[in-house]
Amino acid sequence: MPLPRVLVFSEAVTLAHLGRSFSLARRLRRSHQFEIGFASATVWNQLLGPHDLWCRTIHSISPTTFMHRLDQGEPVYSTDELEAYVREDEALIAEFRPDVVIGDFRISLAASARRCRVPYVAMTNAYWSPAAEPKFIVPDLPVTRLFGPKLAQAIIPFMVPSIFAVHSLKMNQFKKRLGLPWWELDLRKVYGDADYLWYTDLPNFVPIRSLPENHEFIGWVPWSPEVPLPSWWNTLHHDRPVVYVSLGSSGPARLLPQILDSLGTLPITVIASGQPTGTLKNGRLLTSEMIPGDAVLDRCALVICNGGSPSVQQALAHGIPALGIPRNLDQYLSMHYTEKAGAGLMIRSDQVTPERILEAVAKLLEAPEYRAAARKLQTDSRELSAVQSVESLLSKIVF
Repeated sequence: MPLPRVLVFSEAVTLAHLGRSFSLARRLRRSHQFEIGFASATVWNQLLGPHDLWCRTIHSISPTTFMHRLDQGEPVYSTDELEAYVREDEALIAEFRPDVVIGDFRISLAASARRCRVPYVAMTNAYWSPAAEPKFIVPDLPVTRLFGPKLAQAIIPFMVPSIFAVHSLKMNQFKKRLGLPWWELDLRKVYGDADYLWYTDLPNFVPIRSLPENHEFIGWVPWSPEVPLPSWWNTLHHDRPVVYVSLGSSGPARLLPQILDSLGTLPITVIASGQPTGTLKNGRLLTSEMIPGDAVLDRCALVICNGGSPSVQQALAHGIPALGIPRNLDQYLSMHYTEKAGAGLMIRSDQVTPERILEAVAKLLEAPEYRAAARKLQTDSRELSAVQSVESLLSKIVF
C-alpha cells in the first residue's frame, strides 16, 4: 500500500517559518510513515543541511519587502502577489498529488488547496487564534514614533479591529477575484482559515478557553541551522555566565552594537551571531555569522533575542530564560506570554537603553524564579512531541 503523501509549504519571509516547517517535514520523512514533499523559496537553503526530501522552489516576497511592510504598518501582500502564489501552489499540488497539504504562513493555500480539493492544514502560533485572549502591544510603527508608545498603547485596544480589517481587505479582494467566499474582516481568521489549524505552542503557555474541534496544539517544533561549530568553540569555558545574543532574521539588527556595548560592563562571556561589532571590557565576546543554536544553548544562562516564538521556544526548551527585544506584533505577542509565564522579560525595540538592558540581564541571571519557570516549560515541552502529535493527526486525516 502506498504511503500517504504530504506536501509542506513554507513562506520564507522569515527564517522562523522556514526552519519550523522544514524541521517538521524532515522529521516526518524520518518516521517512514508518509511521503513528504517540501516547497519553499531558496533564500536560506544553505542553512538547511543535507536531506532526502522531495523539494521544489516556490516564490516568496523577499524578507526585506516583508519587514518593510510590517514596519510601515502596511498589508504584507498585494492581491496580485497572492494570485501568483495560488497559480504556483496549484501547479505544485498537481505535480505532487498530495493527500494533504500543510502550510506555514502560506496564506494563499486557503484558496489553492480548496480549489484543488485537498485537505489543508495551517500551522501558526496559538496567540493568533481568534479564540486566544492576548494583550496586543503596539509595535514600533510610524504612529508610535509620532505619538509615543504610551499614548499609542492607550488607544491600541480600540484600533485592533480596524487594523485587522484593513490588513484583511487585500486578501479578501484576491479571494473575490477567484470566486471564493470572503473571510471575515479579522486578520486572525485570515491566518487561520484552513480545514485544520495546528498551534505550534504548548496549551499551558498560550491557554485557549474553548478550543474549536479542528484546532490542535502540536507543541514546539525545534530547529537549529545546520552549520559547523565556530573555530573558537573549544575555547569556551564555564568560569563565568554565558549569554547568547541572536536577533534573528527579523530582529532589530541596528541595536546589536548597543546591546554588546551594554553587556561589556559585566563579567560574562557573550556569544553573538550575525555581524556584531564591539568589545567587552570585563568579559569576552565570541562571534560567528551563524551558530548552531542548540549546541550553544546547552552552555548558556540567558538568551537575548528578538522575542519571536522560534527563538524563545528554543531557549525555553533548554530551560533558559529569554530577554526579548521585539520589533513587530508577532514578537510582542510571543513575549507577552513569555513574561506572563515568568520565563523572561521584554524591552521595546524603540526603548532600548544601556540601563534597561543591564537591569533586565541582572534580574534574569540572578533571580532564580526565571530559570525555574523556564525549566518548568522545558519539562512541559518534552511531554508534547510535535512529531508524534502530527503523525497522529495526519493519520486521522488521510485514513
